Amino acid sequence: VAPFKTDIVNTVFYHQEMKIVPYKALPIINSIRSFVNLLPKAAIYEQYKKALSPVALFEAYGAGTFQGMISGIDKLYSKIQDSSMIFNWKPRADGFGHIVFSSMMLGRILLINYEEYKDKLIGKLLIPDETCISLDSGDSFETICNKIKNLLQNRKKLLEMSKRVYDTFQKFVNYKHEAQKVQHFLEKLI
Repeated sequence: VAPFKTDIVNTVFYHQEMKIVPYKALPIINSIRSFVNLLPKAAIYEQYKKALSPVALFEAYGAGTFQGMISGIDKLYSKIQDSSMIFNWKPRADGFGHIVFSSMMLGRILLINYEEYKDKLIGKLLIPDETCISLDSGDSFETICNKIKNLLQNRKKLLEMSKRVYDTFQKFVNYKHEAQKVQHFLEKLI
């Protein structure tokens, strides 16, 4: 559920804290990777992989996936940075997810089931066709694939969108400010 404000109840909402690393330019070779354990919508992933393989390398990492687990945050961040886009179709998502936040922090475009995330914590960072591509937008599969292909085949637009993702994360996620909010919350408990 997205954060709410109330003067009646002592509450605090904050983002999952993670190691911050600087933006790294997109790789030369187009790649789309998934980091969702068990790849819960493998058929949808395979459908996009088949349609987009001519323009991008596809890989899936995580427990029970084709490429398997990645151990260690630095290795995970490196693999995300070596991606052009991140495929993240996750049913019943909580909106606090490490992969969606890490991907945005690293400036990687999310291919995401937007309707599942839009009203959750990450929702205000997800702007279809600006910081993510909504895979459940109601557009046809062909239209969505064409959006993705057009981005991957236009390096300038791809870099602009990647930078916009990074800038959006920097604008909305401020751990120092959130630490102050948590401190204020804790002071009210005493």
